[in-house]
Amino acid sequence: MASLTTILTSVNANLPAGTQVLFGEKYVSSNLLRPNSVVWVPGQESFTPARNMRGMRAIRTRVVSLQANLWCIGTDGTPEGDMKAVEAMIDAIIVAFERVVGGPYDVTGGMWDAPTGPMSKGRSYVLSLTVEVPVLLPQTRAPVTKVEQETALALRTGDVTGVPAP
Repeated sequence: MASLTTILTSVNANLPAGTQVLFGEKYVSSNLLRPNSVVWVPGQESFTPARNMRGMRAIRTRVVSLQANLWCIGTDGTPEGDMKAVEAMIDAIIVAFERVVGGPYDVTGGMWDAPTGPMSKGRSYVLSLTVEVPVLLPQTRAPVTKVEQETALALRTGDVTGVPAP
């Protein structure tokens, strides 16, 4: 089953080793953050007609707005090093989405942010994306009703009554 959490888990597995990943707005300025972190915050969603992706049979498509809140500190302790670390994380996220999702995503913008509070060192950045998540039919078949069972039996035995079709 496709879901936003499944997609993000796969994207996270393709990020640089040691990247801290958290989910939810409450972690954006949290004391739990450590350098080189990504906090995923889903936003508004819209729904579109089904778009079949990678062989999946979708009945609708969710278009999810998503923010990746980044906080990075460079290895050299300079503002330029901090910016390079953020830019490397931006690139890593986009490459991970390309590997995992392929076509049904878009990078819609980004904004540099001044680090505050527990993140007063380094640089922070908000990367905005949209990702298409298919709404799939369940793989199991719905239970057969009594009417369907009786109709199937009648067709097999030739015991069909009623008015003939015109």
